Amino acid sequence: MMKRLAAPLLVLATLAPVGARGEDRKLMFDFDFALANVNDRSVYWSNGREHQTKLPWAIVGAHGDVSPHVSFRVELNGVNESVKPEPFTPTSLTPFFFPNAADPAFGVTSNPQGFFKVDDYKNTGWDPYIQEAHLRRAFVDVHTTGSRLGLIAGRFFVPVGFRADEFRWLTDKDLTHIQRINSAVDVGALFYWNFGKDDALHGSLTGGAISGNGNPYHDYAYFDFTRGSSFEDTNSAVGGVAQGRLLPAKGLELALSGKFNYVGSLIASDVSVQRSKHYDNAFVAGVQYRPSFFKWGQIFGEFASYRWGLRDTSAALLPGPPNKTPIDKNGYYVGLDVGVPLPRSWGTLGVIVTREELGRDDSLIAFLAAQQALGVTLGKKERSTIVKVYAELHTVTVFFFYNDLQNPFPQASAIEPISGPFAFGSLGDSKVGFGLRFRASF
Repeated sequence: MMKRLAAPLLVLATLAPVGARGEDRKLMFDFDFALANVNDRSVYWSNGREHQTKLPWAIVGAHGDVSPHVSFRVELNGVNESVKPEPFTPTSLTPFFFPNAADPAFGVTSNPQGFFKVDDYKNTGWDPYIQEAHLRRAFVDVHTTGSRLGLIAGRFFVPVGFRADEFRWLTDKDLTHIQRINSAVDVGALFYWNFGKDDALHGSLTGGAISGNGNPYHDYAYFDFTRGSSFEDTNSAVGGVAQGRLLPAKGLELALSGKFNYVGSLIASDVSVQRSKHYDNAFVAGVQYRPSFFKWGQIFGEFASYRWGLRDTSAALLPGPPNKTPIDKNGYYVGLDVGVPLPRSWGTLGVIVTREELGRDDSLIAFLAAQQALGVTLGKKERSTIVKVYAELHTVTVFFFYNDLQNPFPQASAIEPISGPFAFGSLGDSKVGFGLRFRASF
């Protein structure tokens, strides 16, 4: 376990060259896909889409060595189920508030899918990573012997917080909100340093520059939907990111991450919450502990502090009452994973329980609070308890999960109607599902 955590793969997922891990082959292939059935109460009013069965992703990857000091990784995903919002124009038949409404006056056209793809809280997407078409990752790793020092350039997982793959998960619906916010892929360059030895104090440091457009949608920075390429970089600045991970004792890992970034770009001719520059800063501290006396148990958790909201220059131009900005969005989650081995070395059977509390404030909530609309106020929290039961059978993991999410303002995310006979009659935001995930390398 400790050697696996110390590997260069840990920070950015499979970054170390194949040769550094003792493999004889120069090229290897990875396969990763999931199949799930999910009932999501947040999309109950979406004509049956609350209950769906589909593939969140189907990834084929290749990685290997070009030379003793150069390796690479490329991953293609045949299923693009990213959690992305769509613009939509409400009608009398859809009595909901839509934060991403279309704006025909400025050429921002509507999409009927906007009715069920609104934001983090109401979306039929099951993959937290936003891709470039079908490209998930593609990078080159230039490193010293043993991969103690290296440079990664291309498209990679942004090293903020623990990666989702460090814990068992099936879809975006069984992740905490903090994990979903931290799950991003972006373009840039990162330096890394793996220090120490496996039998002593050791860890890694990673830092560099990113385009800053990994996921602009968490804080409703939808920019301009008239752009032909949904993955085109709409950020006018370069972001910076850094992470340090330390293994001070057997079974214990500490992690600190920071990101300084802006998303979106100010459009002075049409200033709005959706088409303006936003703060996108993050500080995340995490811990993982697997006690030596019970190797089948693991405790993990993270504290996260995000700085969101409109950039000051954008907020000053926003018409109407002044909006609070910047917005500090703080929270935490803690989890316990307990598993027991199955007979005949079939695998592991276990249960994971996670508790999360996270501030609900963001640019949309600040806007509605300033307008005194829909009963929205600042300072509320969302809370969730997630229970997962899994059977890990070598390359296949079978899941069942229940996510009891308490959302203080479902009316702000088009989860409940704001007019008509069912106005403010929420059916809840809970999610339940089951499925399997297959992962193998050849």
